[in-house]
Amino acid sequence: MNKTQPNNFSEIISLSEQMLENARLHNWDEVTSIEMERKQLMSDFFSHPMKLQKVRLVDGIRQILEKDREIVRLGSAKREELQTALQKFQRGKDAVEAYSAVG
Repeated sequence: MNKTQPNNFSEIISLSEQMLENARLHNWDEVTSIEMERKQLMSDFFSHPMKLQKVRLVDGIRQILEKDREIVRLGSAKREELQTALQKFQRGKDAVEAYSAVG
């Protein structure tokens, strides 16, 4: 049994908080980097018999899911913002091409 399992779970929650903080700051590369570390810790954590109290485990999972939902929401908003900027760029490019074709 893994003696550090409760500490690993605390680290998973901490990494989730760091991901959310970075998502709020639009540091998406950092979100991705932290998520890779968290994913490995989660894999290790759940591959061993549980040593945590069920109440603490459920509460921690709930916290992680809430943070993940907000990260996804922030990511979706950023994606829409980028799509809008790309559409504006494409319209401007089309206008320049149309103007160039006339001249």
